[in-house]
Amino acid sequence: MLKTVMNLFVYGSLKSTLLLKELLDRVPESIPAILQGYKKIPKAYECRYPVAIKHTKSILTGKLLLNLTKEDFKKIDKYEATPENFYKKSKVPVKTKKGKFPAAVYIRNRV
Repeated sequence: MLKTVMNLFVYGSLKSTLLLKELLDRVPESIPAILQGYKKIPKAYECRYPVAIKHTKSILTGKLLLNLTKEDFKKIDKYEATPENFYKKSKVPVKTKKGKFPAAVYIRNRV
């Protein structure tokens, strides 16, 4: 049976290989990437973590985690969960030196 895989654009704590190893029991392959039309707020208003928001003229730099499984996403979803549902997962196109990739990204859930 084939596993469903997806990519994830990360721009905060999930860029850490040490955290990924602890969270997923492995470090997924990754490449530098940019997300156009978003910017990072280092410590968002009512949250102590960085958050991405839509901002037409901005470019958000980060990295693209490649070939994550459903099981990987379950662990990451749990890690990104907040009592107020501060983040939501969206699908976006991400640019890399190897071209465009479809990816998920955790962005701010409300304005």
